[in-house]
Amino acid sequence: MLVGHGVSYIVIEGGVMATKKEKGRQWDGKSRIVNDVYRKRFDEIFGKKEKTLHEELMEGFKKEQEELEDDE
Repeated sequence: MLVGHGVSYIVIEGGVMATKKEKGRQWDGKSRIVNDVYRKRFDEIFGKKEKTLHEELMEGFKKEQEELEDDE
């Protein structure tokens, strides 16, 4: 088997046949260097989301239900 840039080849009875193509650049695990600025921006974008009004109301409702059950 011969290996070229991004493609592997097999020679069969004098003919050359491509077997696999690599798609795009393979991730090297070092593409994003983590520093303080990156962490800050990541937290701003993907950090803890604010609760919606519905979520806050449901939490209050559940607390009230628990208090009513405790009183009985």
